Amino acid sequence: MVNRDLLPTYGGRTCLSPVALSAVSKLSPRRYAGQMMGVFTLTYSIGNVIAGLVAGNFDPENIQQMPNLYLILLSLLLPQVP
Repeated sequence: MVNRDLLPTYGGRTCLSPVALSAVSKLSPRRYAGQMMGVFTLTYSIGNVIAGLVAGNFDPENIQQMPNLYLILLSLLLPQVP
């Protein structure tokens, strides 16, 4: 479980976070740099909430419904993309 779940999660954050926070600090206006870094960190929690909502609707007895959960999530998020 550690190799499958925790390692990619924390390893991905460890590799992505410094690069992304550097880009956020360079691209955001100087007076909002700290706030933008906080918003970037907040996206981790938003992703965890969405993952929890999808996982909460999953029924282990009915595995065929899993693709439908992702299609519902995609249909909710796709109209938001410009």
